[in-house]
Amino acid sequence: MGLSVCIHQPDFAPWGGFFQRLLDCDLFLLLDDAQFEKNGWHNRDRIKSAQGPRWLSLPVRRGPLGQLIRDVEISPIPGWQEKLLNQLRESYRKAPFFETCFQDFAPLIRTAPIHMVDLNELVIKWMMAVYGLQVPTRRTSPLGIRERGNTRLLAILKSVGATRYITGSGSRAYLDEAAFQAQGIQVTWQSWTMPSYPQLHGPFVGGLSSLDTLFNLGPKARHWLRHHGPSFEV
Repeated sequence: MGLSVCIHQPDFAPWGGFFQRLLDCDLFLLLDDAQFEKNGWHNRDRIKSAQGPRWLSLPVRRGPLGQLIRDVEISPIPGWQEKLLNQLRESYRKAPFFETCFQDFAPLIRTAPIHMVDLNELVIKWMMAVYGLQVPTRRTSPLGIRERGNTRLLAILKSVGATRYITGSGSRAYLDEAAFQAQGIQVTWQSWTMPSYPQLHGPFVGGLSSLDTLFNLGPKARHWLRHHGPSFEV
């Protein structure tokens, strides 16, 4: 039996495409020992307000240059949790499934751990459950792999016995597919067009956090995620 593996950095409240590739995945690895990207997706994502898309952000402590995702701490700014939750409430209180999903999401924020990655993993797993995804999830840091680039990805995949690597089309710019094939690992590229769904505040805007999707669709998000099936190309 082959093992299909997806590797992704543990972003905060990711969009649907993050989860769509898990439809055909046997093991999901959270790349928590990658470098933290300031002003990237690790501690923020976009939601939709009455004024249009806006950022929903976790406050994080300033760390040393090259700090790893696993080491980033949430900044203990008084009241940040309620500020974030109020931002969501203001934007989505009229969404069909806001109350149902918010009552599960809010406790994750109110009892947020010290480290950003711990909160992100909790949010990701909650979203996976709402999407109906039951994929074993592990972090890469315990593997202790120090290589970089393609060599590092290959070492991670070989360490877990992967025979297939599922990745986004954005990786084409740097991934050496021939090197993976030489190690007996097939590369499958995600090619997914995000299907629209009813949203608040005007015309549909794609690429938003899954919070937007779940507040608007609730349990219907399971079917929505599978609308185009696992859209992959070899």
